[in-house]
Amino acid sequence: MHRLRLLRDVATVLGLSCAAMSCGGDDAPPPAKTETTAPAPTPTPIEPAATGTDEGPREDPLATGGWDEADTDGDALPPPTPVEDTAPFPGPCKVTWKDGPTLRFSYTDKGGTVRIDADADGKADTCGKFERKDGHTTKVWIDLGCDKKTDSQIVPASPAEGDPNVLSAEVTTYVDGKPSKRPITLLAIPGFPGLEPGYPLEVARKDAKLKVADGQVTRVDVPEGDAGPATRIDVVYDKDKRVKTLKEDVGADGKVDRKFDYKYDERGNVTKISAVLTAVDDAGKTVTKKPTAKLDYACWKK
Repeated sequence: MHRLRLLRDVATVLGLSCAAMSCGGDDAPPPAKTETTAPAPTPTPIEPAATGTDEGPREDPLATGGWDEADTDGDALPPPTPVEDTAPFPGPCKVTWKDGPTLRFSYTDKGGTVRIDADADGKADTCGKFERKDGHTTKVWIDLGCDKKTDSQIVPASPAEGDPNVLSAEVTTYVDGKPSKRPITLLAIPGFPGLEPGYPLEVARKDAKLKVADGQVTRVDVPEGDAGPATRIDVVYDKDKRVKTLKEDVGADGKVDRKFDYKYDERGNVTKISAVLTAVDDAGKTVTKKPTAKLDYACWKK
């Protein structure tokens, strides 16, 4: 099954007052306990659904400039709006996974771009642009081949005051220019923006069973469906209500398949992500990988 591999370690994963990120390529759905080896901690999967019948976008936002391969560091875009000296930066400039992908971000006062080098060959494999307003990601365009064409679009709902840290979102995938839409749920992880404005759950917001404590989601149960098996997400927060640990149990059988730990600096920026990924290979042997990612914010200090 065709998938977008979005940084399941926000960006991740994994996450952000906005987002975890995404790597390009074809990949299988997240492994259940009986499938093959655990995937590399590249961006979290966003899976294209069946093709629709409407026409695609008249003007592709990714068709404009700024995507030259020589510009993989994103220096061609205007400098971002300065941030307060004590506040977290709007996002990382670079995320480097050991023996894995490298993600490079560039920012403007309205959003930014991201490029993902999945195979460490110095060339971007997946590109994307995102828009932000009032500190939140409002729209994301994903280009799987960095060929200036939108393959997927993610539009999160506006966060409502008093709601827990989950958002509904609509994913649109384009095949031969024709769009197909489906709802997903995003679990917001403060830290940084990217292709995906939250840890993605393949379920409509209304169908996700939430456990909330002190205004923060501590558990999400996703029922089994066309997108995959039943899944349970458990989240632990630190004293400042930042995500400290996220655990994912694919199959909801009580065994953790993916675990992500987040470390922050004194400003509240995510500086390190440590993952433990467990799966069963074709021979029935349990395989565990422990990748780590370092996040760099040097572009904000120029």
